[in-house]
Amino acid sequence: SAGPPESVEGGNNTDGNGEGVGGVGGGPGGGGGGGGSGSDSDDPAGSTAAAHANASEDNILGSLSMVLRDPPVLNLLLHEIVRTLEGVVESERVPKSEPRLHNLTKLLAIALGGRKILRDRDPAIPLAPPQMMTEFYPLLSEMILESMLRDSDDEDDDEEEQEEQEEEEEGQVGELVQQVVQFIGEDGEIREEVRMVPKPVVPKGQLSPAQQHVVTLARLMESSEEICKVALTYALRRLHVGDVRSARPILAAAAAGGVPDTALLDESAVAVTLARRLAAMNSGKDANVAAAPGSPLWRAAVDGLLLRACTAGMEVHEEVLRLILAAAGKMSGEALAGTIETTLHVTRKSRKMHKRRAKQIVYEYEPLQGTRGVVAG
Repeated sequence: SAGPPESVEGGNNTDGNGEGVGGVGGGPGGGGGGGGSGSDSDDPAGSTAAAHANASEDNILGSLSMVLRDPPVLNLLLHEIVRTLEGVVESERVPKSEPRLHNLTKLLAIALGGRKILRDRDPAIPLAPPQMMTEFYPLLSEMILESMLRDSDDEDDDEEEQEEQEEEEEGQVGELVQQVVQFIGEDGEIREEVRMVPKPVVPKGQLSPAQQHVVTLARLMESSEEICKVALTYALRRLHVGDVRSARPILAAAAAGGVPDTALLDESAVAVTLARRLAAMNSGKDANVAAAPGSPLWRAAVDGLLLRACTAGMEVHEEVLRLILAAAGKMSGEALAGTIETTLHVTRKSRKMHKRRAKQIVYEYEPLQGTRGVVAG
């Protein structure tokens, strides 16, 4: 039986011991219903709340999707899916034959399909992609089984050498590189800008099993929001217990295109939790060497995902800078300067936009000027 779920709300997700573990359910339109109706709503245009304000009162399916999309409820669904899959693996059953897993996946599809449900006049129940049952769950089950076997057996020198080889292979996938990207500016003209993008995967001959896992996960995560959120939830859960080896392939896949730039805003809570987790793993006497700067985990999680996610919001940017500060003692001066320059580069456009949108302080009345003969008090 599953224990009480970790509480989560936005980026401040904690379990009973006060440490962040969850945080996958958030993103724009994640929670709360729209108030008012039509143009009276103050919610941003295109958000789930704004769509809910314009929806008909008898849209029961839309109301259900809003409840399931609420960050704590969505986080509960994601963790229950992972717990159920772990139970299936432990009892040596097949994920496809587990009714509870099917039902939880259907609820997840309804939660993530909320925007479409609320905008359609005649909405239909959204369905999870078929590859979730046929490809993703079997692959994740295999990873869970490997993690369980590692926890039950003592690793010898041969297994440590194999782990080092897998780290080297996975580290070759998903590195962040500079690339000139063309886009249409506000004036309608085509402009060019240098951006940090994941390095494309170019297979050289036969892929190793570790590389094949990363490539397959990247393809599945990019194709489905449901798969992406479940995979990231599993990675955060493994990092919470210090299992870097199980979380590394998923984070490498996210860096290799599994989490594209268009999905970074929806995964801002994941980025906040991940940055806090890595900062804790690089602080104090119990610092994990496998999470240190320059390691495959750091290259995938920080260089490949978190630096790009700085554009998702101020909280993400702040937590990434705290992470860099926590790990600064383990970085060379050149590496530290390069990482900070990258954060400034990727957030340059969003910082300019935030500066333009910042409201000027306007006094309702002009402040009193000092006048001779008038005693202030």
